[in-house]
Amino acid sequence: MRLRALDITLAALFAALMAIGANITSFIVVGGVPITLTTFFSILSGLLLGSR
Repeated sequence: MRLRALDITLAALFAALMAIGANITSFIVVGGVPITLTTFFSILSGLLLGSR
């Protein structure tokens, strides 16, 4: 299996977005625990990059 340059670039982009998203809390609080954007970015990266 060979990785394309686009796949490597997207993986680096989503890693950076997850690092930034961990510091940004949304206005959703479930049981006293704030939900961060890291969950959103990890699901989005899984959808776009696939199961490699």
